[in-house]
Amino acid sequence: MDICDVRCIDEEKVKKTQQALPADPLIIEMVDIFKALSDPTRLKIVLALLNREHCVCDIAVLCRQSDSA
Repeated sequence: MDICDVRCIDEEKVKKTQQALPADPLIIEMVDIFKALSDPTRLKIVLALLNREHCVCDIAVLCRQSDSA
């Protein structure tokens, strides 16, 4: 693993990145979304819907689940 020999913080880069980051309340909301997507089936559904629309029957087949699941 590479480790910096000298601790040097690029203050300009850090400031720009801090300004680009969402506010803490939004980050907390995003954490909840990532928690929901941590389930493989849910993530597969989202990924399938990124490409095109699908009805529940299609999604059930893609996820190897029943329609009600």
